[in-house]
Amino acid sequence: MMFKIEKHFKIKLPLSVLFANSNIAALAKLLEGGLGSEYKYLVPIKPLGNKPPLYLVHGLGLEVMVFKDIAKYLEDDQALIGIQAMGLSGNEDPHSSIEEIAKEYLQELVRHNPSGPYHIAGFSAGFILAYELAQQLKAKGKQVASLINFDFALETVVHQTQVKRSLFKKITEFLPRQRHVIKSFFAFPLIEWKYQETYFKLSAIGFFRKLGFRIDDGDSPSMNEMFRIIDLYRVALSHYRFNVYDGDMELLVSRIKTYYLKDPVSLGWKPLVKGKIKIHPVDGQHDDMILDANAEGFAKALQVILTNNNQGNELQSE
Repeated sequence: MMFKIEKHFKIKLPLSVLFANSNIAALAKLLEGGLGSEYKYLVPIKPLGNKPPLYLVHGLGLEVMVFKDIAKYLEDDQALIGIQAMGLSGNEDPHSSIEEIAKEYLQELVRHNPSGPYHIAGFSAGFILAYELAQQLKAKGKQVASLINFDFALETVVHQTQVKRSLFKKITEFLPRQRHVIKSFFAFPLIEWKYQETYFKLSAIGFFRKLGFRIDDGDSPSMNEMFRIIDLYRVALSHYRFNVYDGDMELLVSRIKTYYLKDPVSLGWKPLVKGKIKIHPVDGQHDDMILDANAEGFAKALQVILTNNNQGNELQSE
């Protein structure tokens, strides 16, 4: 719907418009009266609630529509604010560093909620941005009530950012990875097949893009533009330097692992978290744990974390 409106009216709609005006009549009224959005990156997926909101950072898919399923199952008074990617609007490219991108998100977050406390979460590779956001909030003396990792393993930074590995490292990792793939095919063949199919499809797209081919599906933004923005985020991720986080981390870990991990329990984060890593297993695998049938169980586990970490704190200001 958003893409069709943009194409017909020649205007770029912020994603927040779709959540705030979710039917044709409301969108028509908005188009007649003129558009305006207070925030570039904050998207009110579930804006109402008297509890401190959860701020949920996009993954490498860039958008936050993927979080709408879990929003349905959070408690009525629990707000959920998505943080969509810088560069997704088509009017700018993301900054070249994770620190600078997070700084942009931070400015809107503090404007939306000046006093805190703050619940910060990130999905997949977007957790790196959430991690940096929490670091910057603490540096400003703000209270971070929760830092929540949606199933992002630290070692996958290497694969997400295409960092080159030594031949020796590739060889030593090859057999354990292949062993895991074989075991996964026997344990859950359809899930593993779908994962491998998607992996090879994305690899093929990456290969043809390197040869100069454009990947365009006719939508706005085009697939070619989306992949270009994703590549810029990968460059920023590859240069990010981690500092130890002075606090606890909540880790929502998918029970099904379609890919090999050296540390499938704490996902490699122990050296970078000064406090406790609290592990919460959830149903599904990485790509579908927040969707469809798995969304309700995931949302309930998430709500328990938020409720426990509020510790009587009430939202003071928005």
